[in-house]
This record gives sequence, structure tokens and C-alpha cells, in this order.
Amino acid sequence: KWWSNTLPTGVILQQRRSRIHNRCPRCNEWGEDKLHVLVCWDSRAKIIRQKYFDSLNQLLVNTSTHPEIRTFIMEGLVQFFRHNEQWKREQQHIGWCNFISGFIGKMLVTKQQEYYKTLGSRNKGKQWASKIIVHNWHMLYKQWLGRNEVLHQKEIINSLSGGA
Repeated sequence: KWWSNTLPTGVILQQRRSRIHNRCPRCNEWGEDKLHVLVCWDSRAKIIRQKYFDSLNQLLVNTSTHPEIRTFIMEGLVQFFRHNEQWKREQQHIGWCNFISGFIGKMLVTKQQEYYKTLGSRNKGKQWASKIIVHNWHMLYKQWLGRNEVLHQKEIINSLSGGA
């Protein structure tokens, strides 16, 4: 049910007309989906997470996990769970590689639009996102050109293609 996105969360149950709203039963936040189940900020959920961190860390120690891998996993999970605001969770869910590729969460754009309003600015969140996407694409393009510049040096391309 988790992977097929049929877990009976508030959002799914409301879609099925089994609930009149999609609030989380623990924290009462709107839009309880499977990601919210993981990162809910309710104190009971935090206790479960802390026990998970402790037991996972112990498992990694007990299985002689490389120290750098253990640190990477634990720090990555702490960052993942630290993103308690929905707009942060959305982008985290989309992923940073996708961000660089041009996929910016709608909630992030909305959050930026709200910030512009507090500044009394006429700037738009969508224009902000467009500028970031173009900037990211320029970096991707430069990386591709740099890669190709190295690749197309005669000795490199010959060694990669099996030529002499």
C-alpha cells in the first residue's frame, strides 16, 4: 500500500469519500499524505522517530557499517525529518536533482510569492522560479559542454571507445 500510494491516509480516504476532511489525526494538519505520516511534528511521532534513529544507528554500528556511510545515512535522515513545513517537505520529496533539472515545488513558489507581498514587491513567485530554472539549466549546459570538451580530446575518446 505504501508504494502504490493507496495507504489510507487522510488525503486518500477523503478521495474515497470515507472522510469529510484530510487532516492528520495526530497533529490536525491539513493534507495528511504518506509523506506527512513520516514527518508529522506531533510529539508522539517525534518519539517514534527518535527511537528509530537510535535503533538504526545501533544497527549500523552492529553491522560494522563504514563510518562515513553511517554518518551519511544518519545526517541525511536528520535533514529529511527536519523539514517539517509542508513547502520544505514538498521540495525534499521532489528531490534536489530534480530541482536542478527544473522541478521546483509549487509550495516553494507560493512561499516566495508570499514573501514578495510582505516586501511590498511586485515581483512574482513564478518569475522567480523561472529565473532559478534558467540559471540551473545554464549550469547543466556548462557541465555538459565541459564534459564534452574533455571527452572529445583524441586520447580520451580513443581510450573510451577502444580505439588506438
